[in-house]
Amino acid sequence: MDRSEHVVVMGGMTSHRPRSRVAPGDEMADLLAAALRDQGRSLTWLRERLHDRGVRVSLSALSYWRSGERRPEGAASAEAIGVIEELLALAPGTLGDRIGPSRRPGVPARTAQVGEIVDSSGTDALARALDALDLADAPSRTLDEAASFTVDLDDRGCFASIRSRLRIRALDEGVARVPLWFLVDRPVPEPLRLSGLHGAVPARRVDDLAAGLAVQEVLLERPLGPGEATVVEATFEVPRAPGDGAAVDTEFVLSPPRRTSEIELWVRFDRARVPAACTLHSAELGGPASTVRIDLSDVTSVHHAVRGFGPGSVGAHWTW
Repeated sequence: MDRSEHVVVMGGMTSHRPRSRVAPGDEMADLLAAALRDQGRSLTWLRERLHDRGVRVSLSALSYWRSGERRPEGAASAEAIGVIEELLALAPGTLGDRIGPSRRPGVPARTAQVGEIVDSSGTDALARALDALDLADAPSRTLDEAASFTVDLDDRGCFASIRSRLRIRALDEGVARVPLWFLVDRPVPEPLRLSGLHGAVPARRVDDLAAGLAVQEVLLERPLGPGEATVVEATFEVPRAPGDGAAVDTEFVLSPPRRTSEIELWVRFDRARVPAACTLHSAELGGPASTVRIDLSDVTSVHHAVRGFGPGSVGAHWTW
């Protein structure tokens, strides 16, 4: 049978750091943002041009530099700034001479990029969508402190709906918006439908039908200050492909980019279509993998829960 994978990458996001937070005299962020804006260039464009020159910089790092939250540090970053000046037709030193000292307040919590955790053809589409919504640095602004997902499959063995409940804690001031994104990692005939949303209201959205991707920006009921938390619940309906030849789904993976206090996954199969076998797995980035085989002879669902986990991937894989 065809195998397709559903990857849910968890992460909260706010708008960029208010300009008042940029320290007096720190002009690099302002100059970089102005140059991109004036030339109509996106961070995705800039990252791709850098990669063409052999300079590897993530979208989140570029977003940090543009917002002023962090400054480029180290020889590799200094090289990247020089190339950025060329790409944006800025005089040498326009940005590099204004980097200033480090603003890191200590050792930050480890935050992984989507591509580090998930080996998926849809991760590039996800990065482009987040950039289009000005949400490229998603994992840095909020923490999905606790996450619960309920996944229902239909009688053909395909995803029917995904319901999530996230407890989101702000890591910055003025947290007003976060993205919810779901990546089926296979073509869908129409956009995933947001059928239920609580604790927030929908705003902008980007869909990629070829990747089965939905990125929904949601506005919280009120802005959160540092350390404040709220709960957001959402349900996405996966459109049913026409005909009986649709590829069945065989895996659901959660990929938290930061350490999460509690993750819970409940996969429910149609009683007329229960897999032959199922394995629960989890692996923190750079660490060993843990797998547990589940006997499905007398059950129609599987449950997986981990505590104090991430960054990494946790999920369930089944065979028909």
